[in-house]
Amino acid sequence: MDRRWTELRDSVGLEPGLAYLNTGSQGPTPRPALERARRWLEDEARRGPSSPRVGAAGEEILAAARERLAALVGSPPEGLALTFSTSQGMALAAQALNLGPGDEVILTDQEHSGGLLPWYALARWRGVRLRWARSEYGPGGAVLPERLPGQIAALVTPRTRAISLSHVSFCTGARLPVAEVAEVARRAGAALVVDGAQSVGAIPVDVEAMGCDFYAFPGQKWLLGPSGTGGLYIGRHRLQGDLALPFAGYMSVGSYDVEGGFEAKPGAGRFEQAGYNPGLWAALDEAAGVLAGLGRGPLSPAALAPVAERSAGLASRLKTGLLSLPGFTVVTPLEAERSAGLVAFALPPQGPDPEAARERLAREHGIVLRTLPRPRPMLRASLHAFNTVDEVDRLLEALAGMARGR
Repeated sequence: MDRRWTELRDSVGLEPGLAYLNTGSQGPTPRPALERARRWLEDEARRGPSSPRVGAAGEEILAAARERLAALVGSPPEGLALTFSTSQGMALAAQALNLGPGDEVILTDQEHSGGLLPWYALARWRGVRLRWARSEYGPGGAVLPERLPGQIAALVTPRTRAISLSHVSFCTGARLPVAEVAEVARRAGAALVVDGAQSVGAIPVDVEAMGCDFYAFPGQKWLLGPSGTGGLYIGRHRLQGDLALPFAGYMSVGSYDVEGGFEAKPGAGRFEQAGYNPGLWAALDEAAGVLAGLGRGPLSPAALAPVAERSAGLASRLKTGLLSLPGFTVVTPLEAERSAGLVAFALPPQGPDPEAARERLAREHGIVLRTLPRPRPMLRASLHAFNTVDEVDRLLEALAGMARGR
């Protein structure tokens, strides 16, 4: 195995024998990142949490994290707001568009609840109308993401104000054609809001090249940072337009007076709020730096290409192995360019149900996966660059044994 992946594996510090194939839920944070967070917390306590020098150091950490994350997704720093999660980023984007009765939003059936619920809330309380693009599946059971742009275009009306979809679907592992959908949104004059929960850190992401208006992503999944971190990209023309301010607090405004006047911060900073823990952001900055350093190139979306290639290779091995097991259905597209590090698959009808299989894999084999409720009950493996060929083969052997009733 390439020394880079061995070193990455060693840095995440998983216990011996554990095959952790669930980064799509949350990734393990590398030890250098944990150490940096620990140092911050200890220094903060020693020097006084609200002392001026601690405050200035915290601001420097946030600025450095913002700059690194922006570079990795192809955004200028002023176009990226720090958030607590992908879900918060999606909610901010939905609120910022200031939609009202009769306005329409197009969604797909590939979305996570974090990308759906902000629109559901607008439908309930503001009278926004939701329209659905339904996925198609091929003869072998794999989803066909290339059909979505045409399906979405067919749903556009003069009232279409936003199109919202995932970059990589949490439930099928398909890489959805964001750039093509961006063209549909541009022609319709609608905002494109993208859920990047399963993409940033798993595949190279260039938000400006794709034509996104909003792109929300987490720190704790494929970037291997801690929970409570994430980012929201906002396109230049959207920032210059008439966006609503989802909330106003001292982090989002540049100035205010006691008579009620205030000025929002320029750029995406107006979407940030109080409560950031610099230690968490120091850890995310360090973890993202570890991954970007594996590319050995300038800090850009391309820096994560080696990580993506490694993950794709492991995912391809798993998909090929699953297709050789009788009765298994791989829902994720087989081609690497149409998928990422997630592999969603259904067990044979006569086999155990997915939840029982998940529990048995963890208990008897030390393999951690997750279950999925749709498009039908399934299992999902997340293959990051720190995972190994041996872990993929262990999973295949265990699944084959369960299918044979062993």
